[in-house]
Order: sequence, then C-alpha cells, then structure tokens
Amino acid sequence: MQLKDALLWISTVGAGLASFWLVENVAWFATLSPRARRVAAYLVAAALGILAWLAGIAMLYTPTPVGWRAWVEGAVAVALVASGVGQLIHGEKYLSATPSK
Repeated sequence: MQLKDALLWISTVGAGLASFWLVENVAWFATLSPRARRVAAYLVAAALGILAWLAGIAMLYTPTPVGWRAWVEGAVAVALVASGVGQLIHGEKYLSATPSK
C-alpha cells in the first residue's frame, strides 16, 4: 500500500475504525457518559479524517480545493464519512448483536 492509498483509507474508513477503537480502549473515554463518549467518537473520527485529507492535499495526492466553499465542503464530506463509518461499526457490534438466552 502506498502513502496515497493509506491517506485515502485513513480519511474515510480508517478514521472511523480508529475512533471506535480509541473510544473502546482508552481509559479516559470510559469516564465519560455514554452520550459524551458518542460525541467524542464523532469528533475523533472527524479530526482524524480531516487530518489525513489535509495530509493528502499537502502531499499533492488530493486536488487542492479552490475557494473557501470548496474547503468547507471537502472538510465536511470527509468528517461526515469518517464519523458515519464509526457509527456503522458501533451499530454492527452492539446494536445488531443477538442477546444470549
């Protein structure tokens, strides 16, 4: 896998996976209420995704947005996808589990 591919993966699926893992395994997140933990997962995924997207732009792997609207649209799109992936993983693991009898 090349750096270009890794940054693209991190800016989408990777950020969601990483945020889910961090929220599940870092002790500080366990001190938060369930609602706050969920918001933290959104924010961590969005931040990781946007950082990877910006790194792709800096490395000239991703086209540089032209104008402030393009920057906002790009950042919001990346943040929503990364956050959504994290929530899909959460739903698959916890909400789709069949209760044991």
